Amino acid sequence: MSSEKAFFSALKRELKEELGIEVLSAKPYLSTHGKAKDIEFELHLLRVEGFLGEPKPLEAESASFFTLDEALSHPLCEADKKLLKMLR
Repeated sequence: MSSEKAFFSALKRELKEELGIEVLSAKPYLSTHGKAKDIEFELHLLRVEGFLGEPKPLEAESASFFTLDEALSHPLCEADKKLLKMLR
């Protein structure tokens, strides 16, 4: 399975579990590398271009939407911050 197909499959699964939506289409948008303690990892951001359903929190009490600046004011790992800054 190609990386792009694997990322799409993971995105579909996670958004179905977390928000109850069915992702119809998504494309790679940004990627970066990170390190936490002794673990190196990659973060991939995909842009969802079509979905079915109404997003609602299924595995949390609530969900919130933030501007980039608001999101960056929250405690995040450095790789998440880097990815958000790349969106500017």
